[in-house]
Amino acid sequence: MAGDIPSGSLLLLAIAAVLFIFILYRTATSKRREAKRLTQHHAFVQHFKSLLAERQFLQVIEDLAPVTWPDPELLTMRAEAQLSLWRAEAALRTFDQVDFILLAPLANFTEAERTGHYSMKALAAALFGKIESAAGMTSTLDHTEPLVLLVWAIIAIRQEEWIDGERLLRRDELVKFPEGGMNSGLVAALLAWCLQKNHGQSVPVNRVAVFGEAGIDAVCEVWPEFLEFVLSAPEV
Repeated sequence: MAGDIPSGSLLLLAIAAVLFIFILYRTATSKRREAKRLTQHHAFVQHFKSLLAERQFLQVIEDLAPVTWPDPELLTMRAEAQLSLWRAEAALRTFDQVDFILLAPLANFTEAERTGHYSMKALAAALFGKIESAAGMTSTLDHTEPLVLLVWAIIAIRQEEWIDGERLLRRDELVKFPEGGMNSGLVAALLAWCLQKNHGQSVPVNRVAVFGEAGIDAVCEVWPEFLEFVLSAPEV
């Protein structure tokens, strides 16, 4: 009949329909897998954020050890844990990995994330004695950020500019650091060091807050002069 569709055309239509259904299936499957991956990644990130909040830095490094894929967020948390354990050189290498992965200068980071990244990296550099590098990283950041102020104070103290160090460490912004953490412990201990140098005062130092989970050897490797002061100061 004239209205009949040739068998070859029917076959092509059938193949097209099958391909269409297959593409829909693959797309739906891909979306489900991506949704599952994002959910798992979110749970993974939240797990490490909780550990960091609880200051379980050794646990963070141990749990992240099997992670090999280049995830900037996870690498940043690894670097934060390394820094909190006074592994400044290792933290710098990890921060460099983040920079390399992102290629552009933190193009995918928000301004707050960019400030946090560079200020933590600068803190690692300052603690390790890389003063010029630390100063360069903080030059364009918000000068009222507590971490930036702490970096500048460390730079001043490493250059034996004790008056400037004391002035910076007395800034109100530095009270924003969580009490009992490494940064607040650093501020208090560095201020005690400045007070000793500038005024001959002997101020007790909280060694637990300064060292955290790190041992004396880790601190000695990064800044032996600071360790010598902390061990000679009265203990809280």
